[in-house]
Amino acid sequence: MSLLSRFARLASLPIAAHRLFLLAFAVLTLTAVGLRWVGFRRLSAILQRLAPASRCPALNEREPGIRIRRNLEAVRRAAAYCPLETRCLARSLTLWWLLRRARVNGSLRVGVRIQDGAFESHAWVEFEGRALNDGADVRERFVLLDAPLWEQINR
Repeated sequence: MSLLSRFARLASLPIAAHRLFLLAFAVLTLTAVGLRWVGFRRLSAILQRLAPASRCPALNEREPGIRIRRNLEAVRRAAAYCPLETRCLARSLTLWWLLRRARVNGSLRVGVRIQDGAFESHAWVEFEGRALNDGADVRERFVLLDAPLWEQINR
């Protein structure tokens, strides 16, 4: 698909989706830069302050599914257009922040594994125990950093 047709497709989005894309694009770009310059700990603290967790349901929707899908699609689109390399941590932090802003309290997860002798880490977002931006088997492929190791070994 040519660049012109990609932008034409983007321009044809409804205004609410266009605004969400622009926000996701800005946050993703800043998150990718922020991870390199200030690190995960400081960046996640900043993001938490900018969109604190909410216990309140959204005003117009009973189910968070629509908000999850909209934000997930916005992050996917933003990653496709972002001029920087955006790895799973930047994409997941962006999705996590957008969901918090939309009053959906997802959980940012980080896991590790050794694959073919190489250490690998991976980040994803979960809501009610279900991975949103990865496959359902992500917990089988990676050991969660926040879970006790013996729990993972004794499965």
